Amino acid sequence: MAESSEYRSTLTRIMIIATLGGLLFGYDTGVVNGALPFMAAPDQLNLDPLQEGMVVSALLGGAAVGSFCGGNGGKNFSRCAA
Repeated sequence: MAESSEYRSTLTRIMIIATLGGLLFGYDTGVVNGALPFMAAPDQLNLDPLQEGMVVSALLGGAAVGSFCGGNGGKNFSRCAA
């Protein structure tokens, strides 16, 4: 029975972390979406749709690379062996 409680605790932790990750990813997408009209404005950056797509994909790609490197860095430099 103690193992079941331990598994449930671990699963709850994973669930909370995944939920927060999804929430933050959605918030990031909303922030980028809010900035796009200003990037396309003629008196601002004056980006065409291709350039806007490149900006958005670069930001999301950077977030993916950062999360991958952060996960591996956390695993390699953590206090306990993984």
